[in-house]
Amino acid sequence: MIIENSIVLIAFLLAGYLVFAVIDILYARIFKKPLFINAVLFFKKLPPEEVEFLENNFSFYKKLTPRQKRIFQHRMNVLSKRKKFKTVAPLTITDEMKLLITGTLVMLTFGMRNYSIKSVKTILIYPSSYYSQIKKQDHIGEFNPAMKAVVLSWEHFLKGYEIKNDNLNLGIHEFSHALHYNSMQLWDTSSILFSRGFLAIQKLLANDEYSQTIKEVAYLRDYAHTNMYEFFAVCVEHYIESPTEFKKELPDLYKILKRMLNYEF
Repeated sequence: MIIENSIVLIAFLLAGYLVFAVIDILYARIFKKPLFINAVLFFKKLPPEEVEFLENNFSFYKKLTPRQKRIFQHRMNVLSKRKKFKTVAPLTITDEMKLLITGTLVMLTFGMRNYSIKSVKTILIYPSSYYSQIKKQDHIGEFNPAMKAVVLSWEHFLKGYEIKNDNLNLGIHEFSHALHYNSMQLWDTSSILFSRGFLAIQKLLANDEYSQTIKEVAYLRDYAHTNMYEFFAVCVEHYIESPTEFKKELPDLYKILKRMLNYEF
């Protein structure tokens, strides 16, 4: 009897999940966004000193509503336990590093239901620029999918936040690469919408007239034209740091980024 009841319960839960999955996909197809983003009943809080740090040093957090701040804190709490932070001597890990880097991850995926970016397990921090053994040249940051690691120069990471409107933010750039890779591996609603957006960008750039328009507008920095992956990462930097100008100069591209990230900055 117990076994029969268990089978019925499992079948009921499975049927419920399948119904939800279908509704979620249909909703995403129609409205170009997930059915819901957050389903947290009990939010995990950050210590008061960390909340104060965010209020004083992370402009994105400061602009959020009280409920959004609870969500932001909860996600930071979760991610800080899932990611490993390592530094290269003489640099030592600090609370400031963890808060700013984790905050960047949460900000980038704030419009997504699946926000953990499982393609990143380790974040390695150098004091400044470093020599990459893989690419045999000096770097300030990179994403290594094989090692599931993001490598950052702390000096250049900080510069990304010290100057807020130059469309240069190392953390956003490298985590955008990781987000892209991660989304191409998964089949949740946010990842599907992201993948379709990336294909839409490729289609847009395949149009010679539009590609010429991008160059003539000269809004995106030259590095965006290195390849499709760098183009996307540079676009995200611009989308977050100067959204008003982005929407004005390249509205079609802006619309695609909005659907991919499901958040307007």
